[in-house]
Amino acid sequence: MKKYIILFLSALALCSCAKGPEMPAPYVEVNQDYIVVPSFSIAYGITVESNTQWKLSVPESWVSASVTSGAGNADLVFSVQDNMGGARSCVVELSDLKSKVVKPIRIDQNGTNGPEYLPVATIRQMETSGPHTLASGRLKAFVLSNYSEANYANGQMALGDSFTAPSSGINVLSADGYVAFEQGCEVDVDLKGAVLSRQDGVLTLALASRPQQTRTSTVSLVPCDVSYSQMQSGNYESMYVRIKNFQVLEEYVGGTYVRSPVLEDESDNHVRLAVREDASFSAAFYNRGKGDISGIARPLAGGMPVLEPTREDDAPFSRLRFGAPGVEELPYVFSFLTWQDLDGCPKYLIYHELTYNPATKLVQGVVAEDEDESVAATLELTAYGEDETKINGQKTWYWSEYAGHDNVMCTGFVSQDCKTTPTAECGWWWNVPLKTSLPAKINVSFGLAGTNYALREWLLSWSKDKRTWHPAESSVFIELSRTDGAYYLYYTVPLTLTESFNSGDTFYVKLCPQGSQGCNGGMGLDGHGSSCQINLHSALVISEEVEQRTKVPANAYYFEPFDRLTAGMDYFYGEKLAAMLNYSGGEYSEWTPAKKMLLDMDTRDVYERPGYAQIGFVNEERGGSRTEYRNYPGTLILPELGEGGDFTLSFKAARYRNACVDRPGNRVAVPDNVHPDISKGVVRLLPEDTEAVFEETKSATAQFSGMPYDKFKTYTLTIKGATAGTKIAFTSVAATSEDMTRWFIDDITLVKNE
Repeated sequence: MKKYIILFLSALALCSCAKGPEMPAPYVEVNQDYIVVPSFSIAYGITVESNTQWKLSVPESWVSASVTSGAGNADLVFSVQDNMGGARSCVVELSDLKSKVVKPIRIDQNGTNGPEYLPVATIRQMETSGPHTLASGRLKAFVLSNYSEANYANGQMALGDSFTAPSSGINVLSADGYVAFEQGCEVDVDLKGAVLSRQDGVLTLALASRPQQTRTSTVSLVPCDVSYSQMQSGNYESMYVRIKNFQVLEEYVGGTYVRSPVLEDESDNHVRLAVREDASFSAAFYNRGKGDISGIARPLAGGMPVLEPTREDDAPFSRLRFGAPGVEELPYVFSFLTWQDLDGCPKYLIYHELTYNPATKLVQGVVAEDEDESVAATLELTAYGEDETKINGQKTWYWSEYAGHDNVMCTGFVSQDCKTTPTAECGWWWNVPLKTSLPAKINVSFGLAGTNYALREWLLSWSKDKRTWHPAESSVFIELSRTDGAYYLYYTVPLTLTESFNSGDTFYVKLCPQGSQGCNGGMGLDGHGSSCQINLHSALVISEEVEQRTKVPANAYYFEPFDRLTAGMDYFYGEKLAAMLNYSGGEYSEWTPAKKMLLDMDTRDVYERPGYAQIGFVNEERGGSRTEYRNYPGTLILPELGEGGDFTLSFKAARYRNACVDRPGNRVAVPDNVHPDISKGVVRLLPEDTEAVFEETKSATAQFSGMPYDKFKTYTLTIKGATAGTKIAFTSVAATSEDMTRWFIDDITLVKNE
């Protein structure tokens, strides 16, 4: 399993001269190749875009880089030391490892400003009880305020000559009111005749002439992190600072920025967020929760520190207040798994038994909630029963199904199209608080089963407010009714979110029956009764279908990372998936040409997983009973090498284990219930009459063993005497009728031995 997206690998292709798969041409690019920096120490960031491993050569000691080597896309930070002499220059070289592609980055640093240039801290020390006029001197500093957002006094701007040292910021009043300088640019200020005084409580330099912009590269401002006590000290006045983990005071919840809300932290410290009426974002509503707040520090007002945001993004309040729960990252799994040693007791959920209400004729309420208090996702249920006998047992059930399809089961679901009209819409409602943003395209996966006359068609919809619902593009169908542990089917529904979901929002999903057709093809159903049982089983999963981007290993002749495979469940999510561990994507013959890469057309019984492939298959829920399960070993075949010689082959492998069904009292005679799949695999050289051999076995077949079931393990073999027509096949060892031979493969690499 690949957890980190590093770089994009194009599908490999064989060249026309049959010399083997071509690797993509290396490239390295940067978003900025010329930087002019001031004389004082500062850091500048650039972005690298690459499809290969790269290195960085820094020839001068006064320049340092955050990293000097890497692979694929990356962000670099160049740090430059103070310059006490004349102007100087340095050319940093970024290149691939073989230096075939070289990208120079020039850094020019201005010379010392000279004795006439005064630092801001020195100017601030000149403050007296009354106005002080400067006779001479100059100042070079960066613009901290943002004139285009208009949340600063007219004709004034905040300047700073350090982003970290205290007393490095000052308010400046331009002689003619001109302050239309870009935030982050450097200006040169003539101090002759400037008057230093307090205006509206802020230490201000009233200039006699207009500042002039220098040719120094514009800086992307990074606020200085300060504590509450530092804000109170006044030493960071007029600097661009950030305070962490503050939320809007309860009495200011629901307002707009022009209200200048008061903020609080968990220690009950208060800071006012000052926003002017003519600021571009003054009429915008802020969220009620917490965030890290940036802005220009102002003097204390009523004993309270004041912060002026330079833009709306400086105050990214979430919707969650202190102590509020939510999902922090995807994938999120709402698991129905039962404790292995306690039949019928949820392991990851708190289950609430719901009973029949004769007044409403409904079973209704929160039926399950995530056991993790930091998440607080809940599952609601509404099911209709014309009378108590139409709700089997007059309540919901939590059921530990022996094959691992643990579920919440109920009867009496009625769709809107059925002849019986309930007093409320029937279905499941999943409520997921968020501490993260959701991508625009997500997948919602779940298990669903029905018996006999259970309604066949179900529609998934999503909402941001539980009032306006957006349906998925198509319904899902229970094609076969549940029987003897079989036909607990799995579904993945892709959703395109047309509204943004951010931290503090709640993502609502509902799954409701449609029409009046039953699982067995019957028509005219009323959608309830003891013969209409529905099981929502295994897990509910929110995930993002993302192609991986794996770096190309050095000296690779052939590399297959399966990065374009995205479907199915990632087995390595672990046991929270319950029986959905078995849920793979389509078989090789169903893959798109891009997903098939250059694998040989004789590849068979190889299935898609997110970022890796599964070799072998058990016919899932397609048999009439789990006792009818069959084992399909599977064979994955690489293309012809295209070139003879000796090669080193390496690959990652892991085996399947349905650990969630290993419970005392289970039907141990059913295959796959109490032991992992076989830990051995086979690699063969083809064709069968090939003279190529594995050095380790001196034959065209090599067996490897010890595949773990909880992580990938890397295996390495040496191939001797390969020809241009040699192929490599991965398959399973022979197994008895009771053994399963599913295993996973990733990052197949061939290196030509010189």
